[in-house]
Amino acid sequence: AEALGYTTVLWTDDPGDYASPGTDVILSRTLDKASPGGIILLHDGIQQTIDVLPQIIQTLRNRGYKFVTVDQMLAERAAARREVASVPAGKTVL
Repeated sequence: AEALGYTTVLWTDDPGDYASPGTDVILSRTLDKASPGGIILLHDGIQQTIDVLPQIIQTLRNRGYKFVTVDQMLAERAAARREVASVPAGKTVL
């Protein structure tokens, strides 16, 4: 993929919605594993996912999460790495 100019991006949370476990299960699995910078794998062809997605989005927004594109996330991470890399010698980064 890299040789063709693509960036490989994986997910950090797979709530198993592909198995249609029910909207309550998809919701709880997603919310329990959500983490800053995480990528949640959900399938748009699963009716249960479509039904529960507004609740997932609203709950995560209420918790302070924001939704960004993969390009935006990668740009933010690259900017954060540049900030860390530019710390003057002798300084501690925590």
